[in-house]
Amino acid sequence: MKYFGKKRYVLHNHTGFTLLETILYLALTSFILTTLFGTFYAITVNQTEIARKSLVEEDANFILKKIEWVLEGSIITEPAIGTTTPALVVTKQDYGSNPITIDDNQRNIRIQLGSADPLPLNNNALPATELSFQQYLPYATSSIVLLQTSFMLDGKLFSSNFYVQK
Repeated sequence: MKYFGKKRYVLHNHTGFTLLETILYLALTSFILTTLFGTFYAITVNQTEIARKSLVEEDANFILKKIEWVLEGSIITEPAIGTTTPALVVTKQDYGSNPITIDDNQRNIRIQLGSADPLPLNNNALPATELSFQQYLPYATSSIVLLQTSFMLDGKLFSSNFYVQK
């Protein structure tokens, strides 16, 4: 306001923003956008990692369940008691496609039913390696054998013990 003589004031109407206000608004907006994009990026990366871990766990559980199915009502041909082999060969009682073989081909764990072509048990995107089966006789007079199995799936070790009637 300026004074003009006898109590007459003229008001100046300032419209717009000053340079300082504009810089502050831009800084605040940049901070908010950076925080938002950073949060969305972190959520996306975590979601991808969780989905991969879930897929690995699902595949491993499927493989172990399939081995369990193969062992039900079966006579283990390979491995022999006290030995370790990269393949499991069984004869399943009352099943038409014998023998049943589970092995790996350096990338996939496979199942072969009789003379049919082997089928992969794991997802092709997840490498499965180091499959091993080891058979023990837990007690000298036992009619039950212990079959230990282990494999690597996408770099993670999975193992399980199965008790099988001789």
